[in-house]
Amino acid sequence: MKNKITDLLKFLSTHIPLTSWDYEGFKTIAPEGLYDAQQDWNQTLVTKINQTSATIFQDTMKGGANVILISSNLENLFRTLEYFTPEKSNILHGVKDGRCQVYEKTHDRYGTIAGRFQVYSIPDLTKVMVEMYDSKNELKKVVYEESKFFVCKLKDPTKIFDIKNYIKVGVIKVSQLIPVNLIE
Repeated sequence: MKNKITDLLKFLSTHIPLTSWDYEGFKTIAPEGLYDAQQDWNQTLVTKINQTSATIFQDTMKGGANVILISSNLENLFRTLEYFTPEKSNILHGVKDGRCQVYEKTHDRYGTIAGRFQVYSIPDLTKVMVEMYDSKNELKKVVYEESKFFVCKLKDPTKIFDIKNYIKVGVIKVSQLIPVNLIE
């Protein structure tokens, strides 16, 4: 499974953003009072997703997108979307010797948007490692999550780790979202 995830990450890393969406856009773009809160503004992200899906349809003539791949740093944002329905727990449980056991975490759906897009959350999907010099001129590794996600058309939306299953991929970059920074 680890090789499939690595192959998927390499495949997706070659795609550049088609469009961007500003997390704090309502503060500068919209007239005062048009969007009452961040949650109202977040609904405009669904418009960007639909536009990217329409572009995929126009390019392939095989239908619009059916899968969205996100990293864990965008999970809370997606939970605010009005038409997002989260999946129930994706951890398999069982009983062994009278005690509850966790067997494995499955790579199941994180949820759906409007019953149209299957949303999968994949840990480390957009993690980037950069080597840079610190103030003491020592080489350090800096790891951070890019704020972007992938809107995809797949032949079979349940086979997200099969690269040959991908027909077209669109990328949406989310700006102004505070990135998760980790220093190793």
